Amino acid sequence: MKKIIDLLKTLGISEAEANLLIAASKDEANDFDIAPLITAATEHQKKIFENDPAHIERFKGEERGKQLDIISRELKKTFGLTSDEVKDKTVKEIIEFARTKSTSSSDQSVVQLQNDLLAANNRVKDYEENIIPGKIAEVDAHKKKISIENELTKLVSGKKLRVPFDAAFPSLVNHLSDKYDLDIDDKKQLTVFLKGTKLHPTKEDKTGLIGLGEILDAKFKEWQFTEESNGGKGPDTRTIGTPAADGEKKKMNFPGAEKALAAMEEIKSAPKD
Repeated sequence: MKKIIDLLKTLGISEAEANLLIAASKDEANDFDIAPLITAATEHQKKIFENDPAHIERFKGEERGKQLDIISRELKKTFGLTSDEVKDKTVKEIIEFARTKSTSSSDQSVVQLQNDLLAANNRVKDYEENIIPGKIAEVDAHKKKISIENELTKLVSGKKLRVPFDAAFPSLVNHLSDKYDLDIDDKKQLTVFLKGTKLHPTKEDKTGLIGLGEILDAKFKEWQFTEESNGGKGPDTRTIGTPAADGEKKKMNFPGAEKALAAMEEIKSAPKD
């Protein structure tokens, strides 16, 4: 049984949900809905795939090839080269060929030739110094965002929640994005800063710093998201977006509720890759 639970956890399903699934599987008449588990597992695997170095390298290679193809076409158009003349040549080889061909042609003046070659060389320089580094920066930023979301997911999943994960997680993310900036190091340690600064948040009495875990615990306690000793049932957030007796939708009763609901609806309506 433990191996099955470990497998499900590896696929991105929490231990609590795994136990519920196993228990439901023992009763063929049980109508346990596995759709949310399939979605969670799919999203988990998608994040792992997007964070795979091999996949990132392939992305950069495809982008590099795309840009080189654009440059090659522009060189062909500028210097009137044929497809056979540029076939299997690098950008630098095409430029050198164009230089030789243009020098022997009377259609262009020497000054115009120099200007064309300078423009071509500047384009190659811009590609090497700006386009590729910019794409790499985008990839790195995307990887960091995924890593931060993964670590936040682990933190929230490790809590004894009294509300659905789909309500707790976006509420926390919205709260953090309003007040803080997050960073992550190579050891996947999260660091929290005050919004727009490199200053760590401090306790209200200024006696020390507070970390992400303390912020999470404080907000979840304030929102009654986690189980407390001798505590009763949590807020009725399992009926988010479902019709109430009077035909109206029940409202979330915690700070950030509207943003959380909007985020959940946006995720549901987003196109699937």
